[in-house]
Amino acid sequence: MTTITLGQNNTVKVNNRIVSTVSVAKIEKVSGGVWAGETSWGDTFRVIGGWAAGGGRNEWFLEFPLGFGDQSVCASSAAECFRMMGRV
Repeated sequence: MTTITLGQNNTVKVNNRIVSTVSVAKIEKVSGGVWAGETSWGDTFRVIGGWAAGGGRNEWFLEFPLGFGDQSVCASSAAECFRMMGRV
C-alpha cells in the first residue's frame, strides 16, 4: 500500500522517501488510491493510482495544470507523478 505524506520544508514523501522537487503546501488522502493537494504557488493537483484505485501497481495518473490547462498524465509510480510536477 502506498503512503504519501508531507515532510519537512514542504517536501513530499512517498513510502517514507523524499521524492518531491516542488514545494507542496498541503496534501491529503481523499479515498483509496487518491490524494489531493496544493502547491505552494496555489496550483491544485491529484495523484491517482495503484491497487487501491482499482489499477495495477504501475498505473498512476497525475492531474495537474500543464501547458494548456488541466491535464491527466500517465506515470508508472506515485513518486514519478511528483517528479513530473517538478519538470513543468
